[in-house]
Amino acid sequence: MKFTKQFLGVLLVMGATAWGQKGDPIGQIELRVTDKYKAQVGEATKYSDMPKFEDTTTTKLRVNYGINSQPVPIHYKPEPISAARIRIERVPQLYKGMVRAGYGLYNSPFLDVYWNSGRTSKMSYGFWGEHYSFSKGVKETVYEKNGLSNNQLGGYYNRFYKNYSLRTKAFGKWDKYSYYGVDKLPNKSDSLGIPEVLGDPDFNWYRQYQVEATLSERNAKDLGWLSDLSFIYYNFSDKIDSKENLVDLHSDWALPAGKYQLDLGLGINYFGTSFDSIVKGNQSYFTFLANPSVSTTVKNMLFDFGFNLFLTSYKADWEINSQGNGYFLPVIKMQIPFVQDVITLKAGMKGDLKQNSYRQITKDNNYVVPGDTLKPTRNIDLYVGFHGILSASTSFNLIGGITFNKDMALYYRNPIYQRLDSMAVTHLDVRYSNNTSFYVRGELATNIKNNLQLNVFGELRTFDVDTELEAWHMPGFTGGINVDYTIKEKLKLNSSWDFVGARTAFASDLNPDLDNELPAYLDVGLGAEYLFNTRLSAFLNVTNLLNNKYDMYLGYKAQSINFLMGFTYKL
Repeated sequence: MKFTKQFLGVLLVMGATAWGQKGDPIGQIELRVTDKYKAQVGEATKYSDMPKFEDTTTTKLRVNYGINSQPVPIHYKPEPISAARIRIERVPQLYKGMVRAGYGLYNSPFLDVYWNSGRTSKMSYGFWGEHYSFSKGVKETVYEKNGLSNNQLGGYYNRFYKNYSLRTKAFGKWDKYSYYGVDKLPNKSDSLGIPEVLGDPDFNWYRQYQVEATLSERNAKDLGWLSDLSFIYYNFSDKIDSKENLVDLHSDWALPAGKYQLDLGLGINYFGTSFDSIVKGNQSYFTFLANPSVSTTVKNMLFDFGFNLFLTSYKADWEINSQGNGYFLPVIKMQIPFVQDVITLKAGMKGDLKQNSYRQITKDNNYVVPGDTLKPTRNIDLYVGFHGILSASTSFNLIGGITFNKDMALYYRNPIYQRLDSMAVTHLDVRYSNNTSFYVRGELATNIKNNLQLNVFGELRTFDVDTELEAWHMPGFTGGINVDYTIKEKLKLNSSWDFVGARTAFASDLNPDLDNELPAYLDVGLGAEYLFNTRLSAFLNVTNLLNNKYDMYLGYKAQSINFLMGFTYKL
C-alpha cells in the first residue's frame, strides 16, 4: 500500500512537470555555461621517460590533384574625369653653329664663333674661335693704355668605332696682359718722381699650343681591363723668351678583385721650363702617379678607399743634384643617408698634389714675374658635410673641414713700387708657404617653374702660414648670388653679385704711404638677351655695374663700368 502511494505521487509530479513545460516558460531560467578544459596536474600520466617514434607508413601516399580555373565577373565602373588636353610641344632645332659678336666701351670688340658637324654614328668634328679685348678703362692709374687681349682658335675630331671611341682636340691661345699697376697718388706723384700720365705700359704675350687625344671604351669591358687612355702635349711661351713644354700620359683601368672592382689610374707627367729674362735657367719635373681605389656599399652606405701615390724628380740648373720626393696621400670617402632620398651625410679625407707650372701660375695670376722657382703644392683635406634636397626644386650643399697645404703658392708685390720711376718692374712674384686652413662652404640652388634659377654660395676660410707673415692677397670670405630669369621665352635676364673680403697685401711698416689691406668689394654684373626668333637674338652685358674702384692685386685696379652689346645668330 505504501509503495502504491509512492508510485502514484511520482506520476503526479511527472505529469505536473510535463504540463508546466508547455507554453511560455514563465518562472523558469535556463542557464548554460561553456568553458575551456583546464588540465589538472593530477590528471597527467607519464608513460615513458624515453619515448620512441616510429613511422609505420612504408609507402608514399599517392595524391591526385588538379586546378580548374573559373572566371569571376568583376563589375567596375570608373569615375568620370575631364578630358585630357594634349598640347603639341615643338622640339627645338639643334643648330650646328653660332656667331656671337659685339662691341663695348673702351674700344672693346667681342667675337665668339662655333660650328660642328653634328654627331653621327661614325664621327663628329668642328671648330671654335674667340676674341675679346679692350684698350683702357682702368681709372686712377698713370698708364692711359691698360687693356688686355684674349684670343683662342681650336678644333676637334671624334671617331666612333664599335668597341671604342677616339676623341682629339687641338687649339692655340694668345693672351696679352699689360703691367699697368702703378696707381696715381693724390698730391704725391711729383714728390715720388711719377708723372701724371705715362704712355703704354710694358706687357707680355702668353702663347699656348696644345693637342689632346683620348681613347675610351664604348661599353664596359670593350677594351678588357682598360677603360681609357689619354695623351696631352702643350707648348707655352711668352714675349720675353720663357718656354715650357709638357707631356702627360694617363690611363684608367678596371681590374677584377673578387666580388669588388679595383679602379686604378696610372700616369706619367713631364714638363720642362726655361727662363731667359730676370732669372735665367732651366728647371724640370718628372712625375709618376698611381691612384688605386675600391668602392663598396654597406646597408645604403657608400665607402671609397684608395690613395694617391706621386713619385717626383726635380732638376734645376742652380741645383747641384736632382731632387726626388715621394708622396703617399690617402683618399677615404663615405656617404651615408641621413634622411633617406633627401639628405646625405658625407665625410672623408682627400690628399692630392698640384703641380705649379709656369702656365698654371700665369693662368691664376696674369701679372707674375717670369723666373720663379716652381714647386708642387701638397694638399690634404679633412671634411664633413651634407648635401641633398629641400624641395622638388631646391638643393643644397654644406661642407666644412680643415686643409693642410705644403708649399702653397702666394702672390706678393713689393710695396715700394710707388717710389720707383716708370722703368720699374711692376710684376708680382710667387712665394711659397705651408698653411693650415679651417673652412665652411655652402651653396643653395633653386629652380622655380623653369623660369627662375637662383644660386647662392659662400665660403669662410682662415689662414695660418708659417714662412710668410700673412697669406698675401687671400680673402677670408667670398660669396655671391647668380640669378637667371626668362620671360615668356623671349627675354632672358641674368645677374651676378660677387663679393670678395678684405685681403692683406704686405706688412704695413714697409710702406706707410699705402694701406696694406685691400678693402672688400662687390662686383655686380647684369645681362639681358632678347630673342627675335630661334636663330637671332640681341644682348646687352654690363660689368662692374656699381662702378666700384677696387684692387684685384696691389696696384692692379679693376676696369670701370663697361657696356657690351651685340647680336647672336645660330647657323
